[in-house]
Amino acid sequence: MYHIPFKHFYFAYLDNTNGLYSHSVYSVFKDKRNGLLYIGENAGMLNVMTPGGSIRRFELDSTGGRNSVLGIMAQPGTSELLVATDNAIFNYSPGGPAPKPVLRMRNIKDMDFTPDGKLRVASRNRLAFGSTADARMLDLSALETQINSIACVTDSTYYLGTGSGLFFGANGGFPVPVQDDPRLSQSIKDLVWINGYLWVGTSDQGIFVLKDDQVVRHFRTADHLVSDICQQLYYDGNGRLYVATNKGLSIIDTRTRTLLRNLTSNDGLMSDDIRGISHAGDTLYVATSNGLCYFSRDHIPVDTVPPTVYLNAIRYGDSSWIPGQYFQHLYEWKSTFEVEFGAIAFDLPDLVEYQYNFSNDTSAGWVTTMSNIVPYPRLQPGDYTLLIRARKYKSGWSKPVVLRISILPRWYQEWWARGILVLLGIMAILLVLRYIVARIRGGERRKTEYNRRIAELEAKALTNQMNPHFIFNSLNSVQHLILEKEEKQALNFLADFATLMRQMLNNSRKSYISLEDEIAFLTRYIELEKIRFANSFEYKFDMSQELKEYTIYIPPMLIQPILENAIKHGLAPKNGSGHLLVRLELHGDLLYCAVDDDGIGWEHANSIKTGKLTKHESTALSVIRERLQIIKSFNGSVGKLEIIDKFNSGFGNKAGTLVEILIPIVKML
Repeated sequence: MYHIPFKHFYFAYLDNTNGLYSHSVYSVFKDKRNGLLYIGENAGMLNVMTPGGSIRRFELDSTGGRNSVLGIMAQPGTSELLVATDNAIFNYSPGGPAPKPVLRMRNIKDMDFTPDGKLRVASRNRLAFGSTADARMLDLSALETQINSIACVTDSTYYLGTGSGLFFGANGGFPVPVQDDPRLSQSIKDLVWINGYLWVGTSDQGIFVLKDDQVVRHFRTADHLVSDICQQLYYDGNGRLYVATNKGLSIIDTRTRTLLRNLTSNDGLMSDDIRGISHAGDTLYVATSNGLCYFSRDHIPVDTVPPTVYLNAIRYGDSSWIPGQYFQHLYEWKSTFEVEFGAIAFDLPDLVEYQYNFSNDTSAGWVTTMSNIVPYPRLQPGDYTLLIRARKYKSGWSKPVVLRISILPRWYQEWWARGILVLLGIMAILLVLRYIVARIRGGERRKTEYNRRIAELEAKALTNQMNPHFIFNSLNSVQHLILEKEEKQALNFLADFATLMRQMLNNSRKSYISLEDEIAFLTRYIELEKIRFANSFEYKFDMSQELKEYTIYIPPMLIQPILENAIKHGLAPKNGSGHLLVRLELHGDLLYCAVDDDGIGWEHANSIKTGKLTKHESTALSVIRERLQIIKSFNGSVGKLEIIDKFNSGFGNKAGTLVEILIPIVKML
C-alpha cells in the first residue's frame, strides 16, 4: 500500500522537470493585469507562463558576467514590466519580443518606484534615480559599505539598507545614517515602507518595525519567527507581509503587527530557502532554491489529526514480553525496565515527538522526547502507571496509551525486613561509636592523669630544692650557738630543728597541706630564726575572719622562702629591733599572703649582697614562680608573686619590703 500525502493535492510545483530552465528560482511576479506569471532564474533566464500553462523563455544578456534575475516589477502607468538582473535593468512588453536593456549598472541589488512612478535603482555603491532614459547617478562609495536594498517613502525621500546599518536620503542629497537605535547598525537585507511604518529585514536579527525612526516592534525566533535571517520582504497591499528566510516563510499582519503563521517544506514548500514571493488573488507564488510552488494562501491545510501510538515491547532484565495493559514481575537487582513504542505517521515521520508520564501528574509530569524507548534503570518495587502520547507536525497530542506496572518486592525489601536491618545497623553503629568514645575518653583520662602526676612530681621536686637551703642555714645557726658556748640553747635548738625537719619531710610528700599546719610550721621556723639572730625582731600572724570559717589547703613551702629572705636580708642587717607581719586573707579561690618587714628594704639589701647571694635569692624566687606556673597547669588557678620596696613605692618614709603572693588553694567547709 502506498500513501500519498494530502499536501500534494493543495500545492503545485514547477522546476527543471516540468518546464523551467533550472530548479534555482530567484524571483517571481504574477501580473494581475494579464494573468501572466514571470519566473526569474540564474544565468539570466526569464520564464513567462500563460494562464493556460505554456511557458515562453527569454535568455537575457549575460555578457557582463553573472546575471541572475533578481526582481520583476510592473511599471506604473504602463502595461510594461521592468526586470532587474545583476548587471542591467530590462524593459519588457507582454507578448512582445525579448526584453531590452534600458539601464546598465554593475552589481544591482534592488529597485523601487516613488509614489509618482519614478524609478530608483540601488547597486553595490551607486544609486540611480529618474527615468531609465536619463537616469542620474549618485556615487555612494564614501559610505564604505555595500547597499542591499532601497525603500521609497515620498518622491524625494527614501531609505537605504546597507551592510552596516540604515541610511536616510532626501532631495538627491547624500544619505545619512539613522542612529537613534544601535540595533539598526547591522547588516540589512530588505526594506518595505507600509502606511507610515518602515519594515526592516536583517541578516541575523529578525525584523524591526520603525515609526518615525524609532523601533516599535521586533520580530525574531523567540517570537516564533521561522528564522532571524531575512532574505526578502513582500507586501501584498492588503495587510499581509511575507518574510522570506533561509528556513521557510513567515506571514505577519501589518495592521496588528502580529505573526499569523509559518510555512516550511514540512507544510509543502519545495524548499526552506525562500528567495522571492508574489501573489494574485488567493494564490501565493513562492520562489525557492529548489523550484517554484504556488497554492491557495487562505486554504492551506493543517494536519491536526494526531498519530496513533502503539506499544511494541517490554524489556526487563534479560527478557522481553509482548505488551498488554498490565505488566507484573518480581524485582530483579540492577535490571533496567524499558518500554518500546511507536506511532503510525506516514507523512513527516521524522517530526513525530513523544511524551511520557511516569509520575501520575498529568499537568506537569510529562517528559518530551524524540526517542521511542522509555528506559527506567533500577526500577524499585511498587505500582506504577505509564502514559505515552504522540504528536506530529502541528497536530495535537494523541490520547495516551496506558500501561500499568507492578514490580513485586523480594523478601528483604519488605518493610519488616528493612526495619530489622535498619535497627541492627543502628545498634551496630551505636556499639562502634560507644567503643570509640570509650577509648578516646580513656585515653584522655590517662593522658590527663599522667600530666597531672608529672606536674605534682615536678612541684614536689621544686619543694625539695628548698629543703637543703633551709637545712644548711639551720645547721649554721647550731654551729654559731656551739661556738658561742651556749650548749643548752644549742640542744634546744637541735630538738626544735629535728621537729621542724620531721614536719618539713612530711609536708614535702604532699601536694597540699592545711593552712593551720603551714602556719605551725612557719611559726616553729621563725622561732628558730629568732634564736639564731638573738631575738632581734618580733613577728605576728594576722588571719582574716573568713579564713577561720573554712579548712584551707595550700601547696607547702611557698611562704617559707619569702620569710627567710625577709629575716636574713631585711631584718638581720638592720640596726635595732625589727618587726615582721604575715597577713593572710581569702581572695575568692586564692589565698592572699603579705609578708611585711621594716628592714633595710629590697633595693638596699640587693646593693650590699655579694654576687653569690644575689644568685641564690634569684633562684629561690624563680623556683616559687615556677611552682605557681606548674600548679596552674593541673589546677587551673593563677598564682602571683610581687616584691615591693616600700621606701620607693609610695609608703612615705617607711623602710622595709612588702612581698605579696597569691596562692591557689582548695577550700572546704
